[in-house]
Amino acid sequence: MSADLTRRALGGAAAGLWMVTAADAQTRLPPVIGFLNSRTPADAAGVVQSFQRGLAETGYVEGRDVRIDYRWSDGYERLALMARELVESAVDVLFAAGSSASAQAAKEATASIPVVFAIGQDPVALGLVETLARPGRNVTGAQVQAGALAPKHLEMLRELSPNSTEFGAVLNAANPGLRSMEIEIVAAAREARVAMTTLHIANEDELDAAFARFAGLGVGGVIVGAEGWFVSRRQATAALAAKHRLVTIHHQREFVEAGALVSVGASLLDAYRQGGRYVGRILKGENPAVLPVVRNDRFEIAINLKTARSLGLSIPPAVLARADEVIE
Repeated sequence: MSADLTRRALGGAAAGLWMVTAADAQTRLPPVIGFLNSRTPADAAGVVQSFQRGLAETGYVEGRDVRIDYRWSDGYERLALMARELVESAVDVLFAAGSSASAQAAKEATASIPVVFAIGQDPVALGLVETLARPGRNVTGAQVQAGALAPKHLEMLRELSPNSTEFGAVLNAANPGLRSMEIEIVAAAREARVAMTTLHIANEDELDAAFARFAGLGVGGVIVGAEGWFVSRRQATAALAAKHRLVTIHHQREFVEAGALVSVGASLLDAYRQGGRYVGRILKGENPAVLPVVRNDRFEIAINLKTARSLGLSIPPAVLARADEVIE
């Protein structure tokens, strides 16, 4: 019998299952955290450090008080397998991030081991928790407000290209959350009374072709999907935008650091730090079913002026005044 099935046999209620897990954590030295991420380790050093910082704030330092078993899927295909591997190794807490698909894979792999997420989509709509205030199960975490980005992204693009009436969006066809993201983007365009062309891609060649099509359409700007696949390829995405002379907007400042024009989004680093805090609190005995989902509603703006100059674009003073970071 697997470790997860053994835990299930010890009790049927969510609270009871959690108490068994907490007891296991107290007898194991050191406790083990399963870290499941849909990105790659090469481009996630900053978020890992933020997670470790939050964990340390509760008294757990990797290598001293706790061990972390890392799994990096670089996409979505291997997430379910990796989640099951971590559950079968009887980790004490699962931390799932990089995309909502990581959190869903972790939830589907166990109903007893606590799961902490850091995601952008609505965890209630995804079925991860019952409510934000009282998750009610073995799952809780931090939500970066990616779902509210579409209208803010479109608003920014219209400020940068005030004479444009057509815009574009490029989304990863393999993302399980593709449909919800597309609905939000199309709804934002309808509200703003502008045309929106959404294209689905599966690899960098298709991304190049999509950008070429957007350039041919003469769109005023392109919204790049808020997800880990693009983050892992942010340098390539920025280079393709420069090649096709496209104004692009992203959800994380990492893109702007890589040469993209502008980003508007909540701090992912804060979400990982909060995730680390929650993992530590659960290891100390707190119940994830009553730990409210933390939402980061503050949006940060980053602008790359070098990229703007290369595009022959003048950033409006009102936009510069709102920017949290300007890269010269």
